[in-house]
Amino acid sequence: MVKAIATLIVPIDWFKKQNGRVKFTLITLLLIAAVVFFAIASSLILAAFRLTYRHWVISVGFFLLLLLVAAVSCGLIACLQMYKKRFAVLIRTVGTIALLAAVGFGCFWGCFVSIFYTASIEEQMVERDGTKMLAEVSSFLDVDVYYYDYKNWFVRSEKYRIHEWYGDGGYNPLKNELMPEPITVTYYDENGNRIGGAGH
Repeated sequence: MVKAIATLIVPIDWFKKQNGRVKFTLITLLLIAAVVFFAIASSLILAAFRLTYRHWVISVGFFLLLLLVAAVSCGLIACLQMYKKRFAVLIRTVGTIALLAAVGFGCFWGCFVSIFYTASIEEQMVERDGTKMLAEVSSFLDVDVYYYDYKNWFVRSEKYRIHEWYGDGGYNPLKNELMPEPITVTYYDENGNRIGGAGH
């Protein structure tokens, strides 16, 4: 019992002895691990109930993870500046350049993918046949509208129940005052199996 308690206390004592740069980096790494663990665990739990996170929740989570990765990279650069041993100047210089290049490259593409993902899909609450549903409009190339069972502000059904295709992209048919008719409409059951459709 005493050994077990000592095993837990040693890392705490070691952490207290570290300076602010190291503490910041370690805490940020723990936050990243916690966010990733929570995302994976909660997604698996939701999938067991045939649910998944809504588009805006995934976007916010991705932005948060991107910020944490940028923060831990800055922490690593700050920690690198404390290196005082042999070839310190060379190691600090090369390490800093490499980390800055990695952070810049990762942040650029991370922001690009995140912004594209966020902007390419619009969520909208609608009613179909008296049922409250969540519509996701994708209009990048073709205009596709996917209707999911609405659950709450954070989750929706995993499988879409209705798919409408409107042809060439560039607009949101649900916000169009003329409300154009879809070219094809396909209906699915809760397992994602097609149960009907129409088109012209």
